[in-house]
Amino acid sequence: MIDFLKGILDRSKITRNTTPKIVAILFALVFWMYVMGEVNPETEIVLNDIKVQLLNVEELKSSGLVIIDQKDFNVDVKVAGRRNEVYQISPKDIKVTADLRGFNQGVNSIPLEISQPVNITIKDIRPQQIKVRLDKVVQKQKDVEIVRNGIAAQGYEPGDMTITPRQILVEGPETKVNSVAKVIGEINIDGSKENVRNDVPLKAVDDEGKEICSYTQSKKCRH
Repeated sequence: MIDFLKGILDRSKITRNTTPKIVAILFALVFWMYVMGEVNPETEIVLNDIKVQLLNVEELKSSGLVIIDQKDFNVDVKVAGRRNEVYQISPKDIKVTADLRGFNQGVNSIPLEISQPVNITIKDIRPQQIKVRLDKVVQKQKDVEIVRNGIAAQGYEPGDMTITPRQILVEGPETKVNSVAKVIGEINIDGSKENVRNDVPLKAVDDEGKEICSYTQSKKCRH
């Protein structure tokens, strides 16, 4: 290489002082590459628990579908690069997305897209897909049942109850709504000597009495 450069310099009638300068530049370049390899070598690290951003969730809702069972997804990402750059990377610098557009009711395997910071190489992502379960949103009327707690004052007996409304609309994922046996509320009559009139919170339960969802003031079932 040096002989080749010297030949070019001689043919171009460049002064002799130029040749040592070219050699010095080449030496500096080689030395810099050596230092980068020894002092700042290539390395790999794994960034854990990077949150997956779900895209087109609103479009999913407009199609009458909703995510059930799990709404937060995290992945581990292996990155590579020069050590001083790799160790400046944090999970928030990596953007991982999953596009929900076009998927249907049931369990869907959705591929992940990942952004890559400058000078950093993405080596691996685990998992490479996430499984998202989608269900259809339905509405059904369910009976309301009120449970008395406590004992009325001595000499008083609880009479018949008037429940308003006697049914309530349950809205949510089809699999959840289908498992609702009834909607119940509780009222405390302990020590009562007169009629008790209360607004009581409600909750939807299955055949075993396990709570499936509760109701907010807007009368919507919160899962």
